[in-house]
Amino acid sequence: MLAVAVTLAGGLLGLAALRLRRARADARRRRRTVGEAMTTAVVSVPGSMPLREVERDVLAVHPYRVFPVLRGASVVGLLRRSDVLRQPARDRSRLTAQAVMLRLHPYLVARPGDDVRDAVPRLLNRAGCLIVVEDGRLCGLFTAHEAALPPAPATALRST
Repeated sequence: MLAVAVTLAGGLLGLAALRLRRARADARRRRRTVGEAMTTAVVSVPGSMPLREVERDVLAVHPYRVFPVLRGASVVGLLRRSDVLRQPARDRSRLTAQAVMLRLHPYLVARPGDDVRDAVPRLLNRAGCLIVVEDGRLCGLFTAHEAALPPAPATALRST
């Protein structure tokens, strides 16, 4: 059983390293900004939400690993699924998202105008992603998956 878990973990780490290599190669081919590559379909969590509610209303509904934590409209940190599930069940009613989140720190943050080539090496942080923030407001998330995707075709603006 342990050998299977170690093999699985090694495979997952190998897959993450492969995605990062691909992302770096793609980024070298074309200058892209984080804003062009990021995902904007992000589920955020209020900092004051008890972990019991996070588990019931967010984790049970959304398959994501990470969730930006907001206080009002400002980003204050990042909540990982594993951080919620690591807490003893008896404490989840008492603890809030803000109590167990990763605090907002420059190593977790990217700006929409940042070059993807500069952002990709920073994905090797504790969260495995970057929160894209502008003026303290959440814009999206940037992961190795988004970095490895080909650029979206340019679309013409339509006026009505």
